[in-house]
Amino acid sequence: TQFLQGNVSGGDKSRTRYRGSMDVLMWLDTAKAGLWPGGAAYLHGDGRWDQGFSTDVGSLLPPIVDTTMPDGDSDASNWALSEAYLMQGLPANFLAAAGKIDMAAWADTNMFANRERSQFLYTGLVSNAIAGVFFPYTTLGAWLNWSPTKAHSLTAVYTQAEGSATVTGFDTLFNGNDSYAAQYIFTTEIAKRPGRYLLAGAYSTKDIVGFDVNQRFGIRVGIDPLEDIVIRVPELEEHTDNYTVLGNFAQYLWVKPGSVEAFNRRRKGKAHAALTHHNVPPVGIGIFGRAGWAPDDRNAIDQFYSFGIGGYGMLIPGRDADQWGIGWAGSHISDDLRDLPVDLRSWEHGGEVFYNFLLTPAAHLSLNGQIIRPADDTLDTAYTIGSRLQLDF
Repeated sequence: TQFLQGNVSGGDKSRTRYRGSMDVLMWLDTAKAGLWPGGAAYLHGDGRWDQGFSTDVGSLLPPIVDTTMPDGDSDASNWALSEAYLMQGLPANFLAAAGKIDMAAWADTNMFANRERSQFLYTGLVSNAIAGVFFPYTTLGAWLNWSPTKAHSLTAVYTQAEGSATVTGFDTLFNGNDSYAAQYIFTTEIAKRPGRYLLAGAYSTKDIVGFDVNQRFGIRVGIDPLEDIVIRVPELEEHTDNYTVLGNFAQYLWVKPGSVEAFNRRRKGKAHAALTHHNVPPVGIGIFGRAGWAPDDRNAIDQFYSFGIGGYGMLIPGRDADQWGIGWAGSHISDDLRDLPVDLRSWEHGGEVFYNFLLTPAAHLSLNGQIIRPADDTLDTAYTIGSRLQLDF
């Protein structure tokens, strides 16, 4: 995935940069391999070069989430085996997984605002900004899913509350800094228009001094990162737990006649098809939204909201495999945090519009524009324009 993105005005610096990322994915179907039935092994290696652009805009949530992977703490190019886990189908419609996992790839998913390689770029329109505090990218963990019917799905999750893609995590396993979550998904069709509704709750036992934030988000006030400012305030309260409630929905408003049936035929019999963007969902237009809440005395972002409209095809005749979207995301900065000597606005706003052209089955070109008002009160609203070229081999 290659990005040519420019900050036209506002933010911290006005300039254009080229950067990119690479993902190597492998599924092993244990039944087809003659090993045992119902199992799968998954490996995911990824890397990036020239993170850079996030500091030009100066926003809390990076304008290109893909450039924060696999290690958002480093400004240099880096590479990692980010995921390695096993999945196993069990009787009575149970499914289990364990290993080093990106939990956000399985939780908080959305039909119109989820895929950083083919949909929105802005972090707040790809995932819920609060979720990263509880489930970093990536950590050791496990989940158990039960789907009694096609309409209902329940998932229980355990994972480390700290760690990153560049470390194994075994040295911090069961050290008391853990996260637990439960998630319910309701999948339905309203007048043959697909919809998906999600509600989740998470609890973390990680010790927090001050205010927690996703390790890949860098709140910067002037030249000082938030963590440096927090260190200078000795009276900050220490917390031994954290919790959040998250919601997510996507609902088609209009679908092209026959496209739902065609999608179901394409998906039938294809293991893990939902994880690829080749299996394009039904042609149509829909709305999406996310919301999250967490205590303001221990979280830098205590409220999060996003919503928008998106679709597959419909805008240009004959181009049913194209994707597009218009969205807004707002991250509320904790009132308790803003009581400290920091120059932070109460909200960070991010808006984006994109159109993704299918050039060939293996090549997608996106054009996008963003308007981002950083949480840093010393910076003006940033306006960015750019492109993304996604190549599959």
